[in-house]
Amino acid sequence: MLDKLVLTGVLLISFFAGSGAFAQSPPVTEVSRAPIFPGKGKEADWKKAIKLYQEGVSLGSTGSLSDAITDMKSAIEIYPFEPVFYNGLAVEYYQRHQAGDFPLAEKALRKALTMKPKSAMLWDNLGKGLFEQKQYAKAREALTNALHCNPPAAKAKELQTNIDTIDQLMKGAKPTAAS
Repeated sequence: MLDKLVLTGVLLISFFAGSGAFAQSPPVTEVSRAPIFPGKGKEADWKKAIKLYQEGVSLGSTGSLSDAITDMKSAIEIYPFEPVFYNGLAVEYYQRHQAGDFPLAEKALRKALTMKPKSAMLWDNLGKGLFEQKQYAKAREALTNALHCNPPAAKAKELQTNIDTIDQLMKGAKPTAAS
């Protein structure tokens, strides 16, 4: 039993090493500079929601995670067509890490993926959250989907390493030095 706990600890460390944990959506400046209204809903609502999203990101960066979640949820209520908002909400849930937060983060990411199914970042965040919940098969599937979104080479390497780590964990094998 202790061997399995040590192995799991080593795999968890290797899984998140170098991955930057969960990826926040584009920085506030990128979202606020979005050149063109996405075309769904009302532009005024979109602009209000961006401001709430920005406030949520700022609050999250200072550790006010519950307030950040409130702002992210408000942004989504005002403008539910932006996948960036759902990713931001998921990241705040992951960071807060209270009982029930991971399933809520998963729900937010799955909603974002209905809008942007070719996003490596969204699939990666979903995979990492599922991994944290010990849903290894689902995590592997999500990370494989991220890999199929043609991320940059460094990200693809990280994703493959994380998939290999899950494979080792699911087989109960000892991690290799590369993990």
